[in-house]
Amino acid sequence: MSDITITQRKTMKQRGEKMAMLICYDATFAYTASVKRGYGSSAIIADLSFMTDASPE
Repeated sequence: MSDITITQRKTMKQRGEKMAMLICYDATFAYTASVKRGYGSSAIIADLSFMTDASPE
C-alpha cells in the first residue's frame, strides 16, 4: 500500500470516498513526540484528552 498525502485525503473527502484511519490513545509514557520520531514523515494527528486543558485557575 502506498503512502497517502494530506492533499489526497482532502480530495478523497471531497469525492465522498470512504477512508480508514488508525487511532490509538497515548499512555502516560507514550507522547506524541516519540510517535513522530518513530514514524518520520508520516502525518501524525494528536489531540488532548477530554478536559485535559481545563484549569481551575
